[in-house]
Amino acid sequence: MQQAQGRRKKPTAFLSKLYEILHNPEYEDLIAWTADGKTFIVKNKDVFARDVLPRYFKTNIFHSFTHQLPTYGFTKLDNCFFEYQHDLFTRGTEKHQLCEILTAYRKNKLSSTNSVSNVQLAATSSDTAEGQAVVSSASLPEDGALDPELVRENKRLRKENEALKHELHMFRSTLNYVAGLMKGLGGGGPESAVPLDEEARG
Repeated sequence: MQQAQGRRKKPTAFLSKLYEILHNPEYEDLIAWTADGKTFIVKNKDVFARDVLPRYFKTNIFHSFTHQLPTYGFTKLDNCFFEYQHDLFTRGTEKHQLCEILTAYRKNKLSSTNSVSNVQLAATSSDTAEGQAVVSSASLPEDGALDPELVRENKRLRKENEALKHELHMFRSTLNYVAGLMKGLGGGGPESAVPLDEEARG
């Protein structure tokens, strides 16, 4: 448990390296805090990408660097400069406080995820309730609760179904009888005739 807490309190490599770069006077002509210390600005992106990025991030692609910033909650100010701001990342921030940036970002992400999940859950519950209502409405109640005309139609269909079953049974019996006669005429004699149902079972 203590080991897990220690990992949570350790800043990520990206934030630690960015912190070191901004606190290194060697790079202040390339990247530095603004006057109020609330934002930082990349003054010369080409030289910064060529000379600084490979030392810390093993890349010289400036876009790869700027692409990482929003994932930690940094926002680019609406100007023509590469100026970025984060409430928890200022000139006065202590290095050990950097871990709060990722924690805060994860909380915001988790909150958004929970909000989406709650909406999906509500929609699912609504769909389920509607589905149950459809099933309930489709379930047939007692005959007395139905329209008399529907009751009569239902009874008529049941009678027709029973009549069809009876006709099918008679047809199969006749077919078996004819098959037996045909087999007897073939030389086996009437007494050797076996109904189709018996042949199937044999």
